[in-house]
Amino acid sequence: INYCMNIKEPFVIILVGPPLSGKTTWIRNNFPTTDVISRDEIVMEVHGSRNYTEAFKSVDQKEVDRILDARFKEANLLKKNVIIDMTHMASKRRKQNLDYFSDDYYKLAVIFTILPEEEYERRNKKRIEEENKDLPIYLRSKYQGDTKYWQEYEINPNGISEMENKEGNIDRVVFLY
Repeated sequence: INYCMNIKEPFVIILVGPPLSGKTTWIRNNFPTTDVISRDEIVMEVHGSRNYTEAFKSVDQKEVDRILDARFKEANLLKKNVIIDMTHMASKRRKQNLDYFSDDYYKLAVIFTILPEEEYERRNKKRIEEENKDLPIYLRSKYQGDTKYWQEYEINPNGISEMENKEGNIDRVVFLY
């Protein structure tokens, strides 16, 4: 992973990609000791169970958001290296999360590509078995089609949106194919 070597510390890495695109697996394989902030993990933590589908339906989402906010603020205050494991499909969400981190942070966006429907099916079945976390077909289909994905979610093939590049929110963009 030469694109992640020698990145300035402290750093924040945001992952950009639809559910089931491999974001969490990428973290496990490449940054196993780096702190991860994941809204999905907070949902299960608040619920007190590893059953995400059940947890998502029953937790107080505002409480989850309060904890997420506190984790971002703590990471910045302590100058922790951190990876944000969320879809970050909209530029508004990317900007909102990156704004928690001061200018001394190196900000890297790692963008995951769209996969064939059969691969989403395979991954979803595995995730249901291993994590009790189901992504219904209507949500998966929302992310289909490269062109629609890039346009609808404000990501272009040259990197993150031009607006974000101009504002200097992100120091580097990496596409994983």
